[in-house]
Amino acid sequence: MGPVYLAYDMHVRSAIHLARTLWLQGHPSEGIALTRRTISDAKRLEAPESLVAVSLLGASVFTWAGEYEAAGDAITFSLALAECHSMGRLVTVGRARKGELDVTRGFARDGVLALRAALAESHTGGEGLFATEFNVTLIHGLTTLGCFEEALPVADENIRLAKAEAALTYLPELLRLKGKLALASRHGIGEAKKLFQESLERSRQMGALAWELRTSVDLAALIASEGDFGYARRLLEDVCARFADSFRTRDINAAVRLLDTFR
Repeated sequence: MGPVYLAYDMHVRSAIHLARTLWLQGHPSEGIALTRRTISDAKRLEAPESLVAVSLLGASVFTWAGEYEAAGDAITFSLALAECHSMGRLVTVGRARKGELDVTRGFARDGVLALRAALAESHTGGEGLFATEFNVTLIHGLTTLGCFEEALPVADENIRLAKAEAALTYLPELLRLKGKLALASRHGIGEAKKLFQESLERSRQMGALAWELRTSVDLAALIASEGDFGYARRLLEDVCARFADSFRTRDINAAVRLLDTFR
């Protein structure tokens, strides 16, 4: 049987979505291990489009966890294969993934340019969850660059859409990022606290421990800046204790570094 160019293998697609879910639920080592196995399994299939899609989804897990070399390898491989087989939609998604990785690694300007270009493509803009995912990183990148007035309407629109369409996967992260935008205003501390608290509530309702950790770090830093080190420490210790394994993702490392300043 020859290559199945236009079909997806549902086994590997299901597995990579499970890997992403494991990461979100606070099982980083399991999520990363399953990501590696699933990409390896996909490489044994004669289904190039499945392989590209799975590798690009897997790259997000590596990026979230701070496994930047693995993320870069997956993106480079996927883009080369997608371009070779003229998979226009997935080429655009791959370029957006590269922009996502650039922003996360600290190359915000390059990443923002890549994300804007990808999101401008109508077929990517209509990708639903992908569009929201990339907008999350666009907000992060714009905030890093100090482009607060550009970032805020993107955050507001994506929060509105997430609530209206009950597409809640990224809602806690969107609320957290809007909270960080509120902090950029001298008078936004109260608003930031409300947004961080809503983000925590949404994370807990979803069982998204990974998002809860990120918001807890930001809220703990804010509370500590007001002098309440005890509450900030308890908040972080509680969320860190609920992780299922000891794998040190970049977010866990950030929490540990902040905790060290409270001792």
